[in-house]
Amino acid sequence: MTGLVADKVKIQEKTKTKEDCDKLWERLKKEKKRGTMMGCSSETDEAGYIDHYISGMDTGLMGGHAYSIIDVIELDILPNPKKKRKEGGYAKHRILKLRNPWG
Repeated sequence: MTGLVADKVKIQEKTKTKEDCDKLWERLKKEKKRGTMMGCSSETDEAGYIDHYISGMDTGLMGGHAYSIIDVIELDILPNPKKKRKEGGYAKHRILKLRNPWG
């Protein structure tokens, strides 16, 4: 669609360490800023189904289904209001805003 070369990243292979995760996150932020079209999907089991849960909560994501990445967001959350930002009072939450292209 764009005339450029597509790139595919297998997250399980590319995120073995925290540094790898940080590099991937920085790349996602950079590509979002550049206006790059991005998408993602997840693998399935033999039956074609995987329920995706995080901390026991259903994410609503379907295995084997494609999603558009429409935003890359980083939020500062204050877990300890007694500490200031420079003292490590903030935690970063990384959020990908996804859209199901089928609706």
